[in-house]
Amino acid sequence: MRLAGPWQAVVVAAAMACGLMLADSARADEEPTDRVSDEILSPGEAWAEPGFRIQLIVGSETLSGLNGVPSGGGLSLTAEPGVRLDRWWSLSATLHYTVLSGEAEGLRWSGTADLGFHPWSGLFVAAGLGYGGMIVNRDCTGTGLAASAKAGWLFPLGSLFATGPVVQTDLQWTRCTSDESSDRTSRALTPEGPMPPPPGGRGFVDVSAPSTWRHRSVYVAWSFAWR
Repeated sequence: MRLAGPWQAVVVAAAMACGLMLADSARADEEPTDRVSDEILSPGEAWAEPGFRIQLIVGSETLSGLNGVPSGGGLSLTAEPGVRLDRWWSLSATLHYTVLSGEAEGLRWSGTADLGFHPWSGLFVAAGLGYGGMIVNRDCTGTGLAASAKAGWLFPLGSLFATGPVVQTDLQWTRCTSDESSDRTSRALTPEGPMPPPPGGRGFVDVSAPSTWRHRSVYVAWSFAWR
């Protein structure tokens, strides 16, 4: 009888513990439904969440040569994988290719690391710095510095896909060498003999020497994005 009191307390405590476990289990069965409903995000909210993104951008580029170098333009294709860091910022790598026609006929490419800012749902602006190059008319084969700035607006068509317009402008400095060095050097000769040397120079002008071509481009395109 002396043990009746302690054992009774143990039994009561065990019964209460079992009751609490059963009640907690019942709540656990009910809570996932409520949590799922609470965590459902709108497409705009989903695209503002941190995570991986990739854009495929197709458009038309106009390439303007500065200081008299050839101009051109053509179809452009861009691949842009990136990471949304938070509500406001993102990082991406832009790989850009343009098939050129016109005076500058050939291929232009660039790769930049971009920092993006997202001031409004769907709206973004970004700037980047990197490396580029071109092969044009066999007159310029080279690489150099590339810089870009762009803006766009993506319209979410769900939590995984968005699409919208993009406008981008680039500056590129290309250190060119010619694939026709011997021909270009021969063209430095006139029927009367070698071209006269520049003031203070010696010998004829070596037109095959590397030169820097500077270009500015405007790129109007449409983006297809996934997350």
